[in-house]
Amino acid sequence: MINLLILYNPYYQERVIESHLEVLKSSGKVAFGKVRSKLKNSLEVPQNPLDLPSLQKELSAQKARNKNAYLQLFLTDYANLYVAKVEQILETLESSSGIIPSYYAQKALSIDAYFIITDLREIVRNDFATLRDKYLAGFRTPDFGGHTYAIYGNSYSYPLKITQKTEVDYFSDENLQNTEADTTQQAVPKKHFLTLFKSAEFLAMQENLAHFVLGETLLYALHPNSFENLVYAELEFSANKNDTAYDFSGVVLRYAKAFEQECRAFVRTLIIELAKTDSAVLEIPYEENGHKKQVSDLVQSGTALGVYAYLLKGELRAHIDKYAKQNPKISSVVKHLVAGIRAIQTLRNPAAHGEKSSINQASDIRNKILGIGQYSLISSIVKTRLEMQI
Repeated sequence: MINLLILYNPYYQERVIESHLEVLKSSGKVAFGKVRSKLKNSLEVPQNPLDLPSLQKELSAQKARNKNAYLQLFLTDYANLYVAKVEQILETLESSSGIIPSYYAQKALSIDAYFIITDLREIVRNDFATLRDKYLAGFRTPDFGGHTYAIYGNSYSYPLKITQKTEVDYFSDENLQNTEADTTQQAVPKKHFLTLFKSAEFLAMQENLAHFVLGETLLYALHPNSFENLVYAELEFSANKNDTAYDFSGVVLRYAKAFEQECRAFVRTLIIELAKTDSAVLEIPYEENGHKKQVSDLVQSGTALGVYAYLLKGELRAHIDKYAKQNPKISSVVKHLVAGIRAIQTLRNPAAHGEKSSINQASDIRNKILGIGQYSLISSIVKTRLEMQI
């Protein structure tokens, strides 16, 4: 296991980790740039720079043996400590990539290298003593005589190659254990970043969803926005379910947003699969708010729930029936989805237009989406999407 350490300076940006977390949630990965040290350059301090080409080669060699290989990048400002799962190292990266936090360009930062992060965990928060005595004291510096990491009086250059006195792989639990709700064989890594900076109540509800409702595999296969909307909807529902006067419109909208996000992911994957046997499916036209579009547009962007229902039961029907000859399950899933979209729209639309939602309406949409005592709309489309992606 390759381990690196970067000492980041909050001077460049106050919310360093938070800024990267926002991009990670929206894009599934984020580039952490090692900012070039102006101070050391100006003082001409020997830096013993890490050989990035050799590091890239070493990581590539590991990935050749195991495509899921990664290195661990520890990030600290001496008050906090995080560890990132890095799957790629790049010396340059275009700002248009969409995975670089905006402050890099705004502050015209010079970057030595970009570390492409796909997961992130918090180890220590606002506790210098614990960070120093329990973690930094557990790091050795192989390029500096193998000595224990020294906070003071060092001439380190970052990223710094380190070894752990007691080796810990912070992402080794990514092979999720199946529960009764987890029947797909698709490997889904656990996403630790989804629970970063969350409250104890959030974490407890997330565990409840993972172990008793959706199962870990399906829960972590959700889009990060769906994940958060479901957990927050469950928290609000649970806190107010005995208050008959409570307005549950916010709860209804959160459940609906999660469902809509997963519909988009499911339909996108389905279109890609249909196009593998007949590319003409991508040219099927449809209209949205008076604008002419093609099915290929849905691969890049989403649309309204009603449009999905229209296409699935109409323009895409013949292609789906053909695909069902190799995947018979798809017909039933699509049939339930189209009916489910109509039911969700009936519950969501009044709330979206400012009407108050009752506990019964909130319970209805919750039961339909999560499958409480009935068929689960969200489980069926997420599971089927994973199966199509194998």
